[in-house]
Amino acid sequence: MIRTQIGVRSLTDSSSHKEHHPFAVEAAFSGFEIKRLTEVLKLSNIKEEPALTMGDSKFGSPSEDSERKAYSTNIPIIEEFAWFYEKLEELVFNVNQSVYKYNLSGMFEESIYLRYDGEEGGKYDPHMDMGGTFPTGLRKISSTIILNDDYEGGDLIFEGLGEMPNGDPVIYYPKTPGTIVFFPSFLLHGVTPVTKGTRYSIVTWFHGPGFV
Repeated sequence: MIRTQIGVRSLTDSSSHKEHHPFAVEAAFSGFEIKRLTEVLKLSNIKEEPALTMGDSKFGSPSEDSERKAYSTNIPIIEEFAWFYEKLEELVFNVNQSVYKYNLSGMFEESIYLRYDGEEGGKYDPHMDMGGTFPTGLRKISSTIILNDDYEGGDLIFEGLGEMPNGDPVIYYPKTPGTIVFFPSFLLHGVTPVTKGTRYSIVTWFHGPGFV
């Protein structure tokens, strides 16, 4: 079992904390760090898989109407990526202490490197990250790292948090490489279809006792 201890100490969760919105940290990762991470992933020859959800057995077929169209690569918790996980822990510690104040226990899942292909209309329909059994049932804070901006579409959206003047869902993050967006795992969110180019990102979840 993967168990990277975060050591976040906080107040007991209460219903008032569940109103928190996404929180973005711009330039959390530098261009050099993004390149370093992606190059090591390539050298590691880690297998890329379709990022499936339950019921996605027909991914990629002409009849597929999946809620998710993307490809994923797990980032193993090994020495080559120790700096990355250490930085994630520091970031979530600071954001949790200042913004969410959730009771967190650790990180029980590997981060996932995601590729959304514009030629396939890569997307992820609105969904929640938490639910089910261990470890997904213990997800409390989700995060997305934006790795590039040379694509069209592929917006990270959150439903139920208001609308733009034109009626589009509110987009809560700067679309700049290196930005990391934190949000409570119970928020309904998604990625709109990529219409041109390829969108790259990294998602991570931080775990703790269930909300009360």
